[in-house]
Amino acid sequence: MSIELERHQVEEACSYFLEGPILSFSKATGGINNLVGFVEAADGKKWVLRVSNNGNNIEKVKYEHAVLAELGQIPTSFQVPKPLKSKNGNTYEVMKNGAACCMWYMIPGTLAGKGNITAVGSATGELVCAMGQLSHTLLHTSPNPPYWDLFAIHAGVRDGPAFYNEVKTNPGFDCCRAGIDFLAQEIHTLEGEVEKLKERQLPMQLIHADLHFDNVLINDGKASGVLDFEFVANDFRALELAISMSKYVGEPDPLPLCIEFMHGFAQHGKLTVAECAAVPDLIKLRVLSNVIWFTGRAMAGEESLSLLTDRIHVYVKRITWLNENTHTLVEAVTQAMKATGNLVDN
Repeated sequence: MSIELERHQVEEACSYFLEGPILSFSKATGGINNLVGFVEAADGKKWVLRVSNNGNNIEKVKYEHAVLAELGQIPTSFQVPKPLKSKNGNTYEVMKNGAACCMWYMIPGTLAGKGNITAVGSATGELVCAMGQLSHTLLHTSPNPPYWDLFAIHAGVRDGPAFYNEVKTNPGFDCCRAGIDFLAQEIHTLEGEVEKLKERQLPMQLIHADLHFDNVLINDGKASGVLDFEFVANDFRALELAISMSKYVGEPDPLPLCIEFMHGFAQHGKLTVAECAAVPDLIKLRVLSNVIWFTGRAMAGEESLSLLTDRIHVYVKRITWLNENTHTLVEAVTQAMKATGNLVDN
């Protein structure tokens, strides 16, 4: 499907959930994996509409809704998305083009953006604790591959040789050849580091797996909502905070931002010494998996390759900073956890 929702698609999706015509529709800012917007219904109520752009993978949508059903029963200081039941009593419906659509209740607040760093960190730590309570059934049935299974991150990639060949031969990468070659070499190095991470037997659990400041809502200076649970996977526990921190390491002066985030995270979250030491490699895992992910989406025809090539310089900057500041970052993470007594044995 196209990256923009046509009016008839909006009307079809809404027809499964709402009575009468819709008064207005406006596209949401941010987000690239799904088509999201705000709908005003005939009765004046406002809803969030999401049409999945995931290759019509209905199992992923079904699993996400199962996670949210359980997570919604666990007390947290913020809300998680609550679906509106369709006319058929379902939390999602399948459209004529095969895509899943759903509607969510509105959560008050605005996207955190680059501010509210402590609040984002606090919400991240709190969510890690909550998701650690989810059922064993959910733990063992996620359709999403863990980050450490690098080339399974997107079905379009298939395997390592296919990825490296695509990077080498696709002329679409010529606009950023030096950058993509640097990142491909970092991915090759990371393959060995991932095996070492697995040998450390870091704590594993279900994680949001895409938690960063563009998926956190803020209201009155506090996190009011956490959004977009479509990538939930059984993975390294510490990867959750690494994913959030990956956004900050591309900023002009990353370390103070990372420290501020950790002050928030340590209010609720717990880490072992081994997890603290692994944070730089886990941030690399997030950043470099994005390179593989967007390559896979382009290979599958889901997105333009420009969505990746336009970001290459940002990813290069993040990896370069991590290579130069590994020890400093580990020390900052460790000290933050010690300060709250949340540096634990397991």
